[in-house]
Amino acid sequence: MNIRLAERKDSTQLIKMRWDNTIEFDQSKKNEPNEPNEEFERECHTFFVHWNR
Repeated sequence: MNIRLAERKDSTQLIKMRWDNTIEFDQSKKNEPNEPNEEFERECHTFFVHWNR
């Protein structure tokens, strides 16, 4: 296993992983689609871009 810091190119996969975690543990989102919606993607992308400045 190779452990490294996340890079911008990882944002799509990180967003998908965050979405999977959200629908797994948030009972109110159990009926959501398996893929994140545009609003969720936009919010996560903004967070990831500005988080490590």
